[in-house]
Amino acid sequence: MISKLSDKITKCLLKREFISFEDEELYNYGLFMIISYFIFFVITILFGVALNIVASAIIFYVSFSLVRNFAGGIHAKSEIICDIITTILIVASEIIIKIFIFYDLIWIASIMLVFSAISLCLIKPIASSQKEISESEKICFHKKVIVLVCVSTTQATDRGLSKLCLT
Repeated sequence: MISKLSDKITKCLLKREFISFEDEELYNYGLFMIISYFIFFVITILFGVALNIVASAIIFYVSFSLVRNFAGGIHAKSEIICDIITTILIVASEIIIKIFIFYDLIWIASIMLVFSAISLCLIKPIASSQKEISESEKICFHKKVIVLVCVSTTQATDRGLSKLCLT
């Protein structure tokens, strides 16, 4: 679905000579990524509004997207499966965030956060047959994941502590 849309837009840009034939694949991939991120961001916002956790949902989505770019992982066999799994992960995560907030389970969230942060920092980026990465890319991505995890953990901890202090 998203790939067909990015293909159509790229072919239109090519036909109107806004891009060169040599850049077609690059623009197609870039448009695919922009459209994907936009759609998942909209899904995040919609469920954030429905659950009354918009700020937490946005922080989650930004952290999720950044870590997902550099940590690697499982690649679905088809685009639709990837879209479905990503949507389920986003919605499930937002529901869990809402439960933690509603029942004031900051301590459980903190334990999960620490476990997740340690796990992400210990593993190397995961390559797959669809996305091979060199050893130097693994090292670079690993460093980026550690920085992103530290920033995300700091942000989440700060939000959790400020919530505790305000209640």
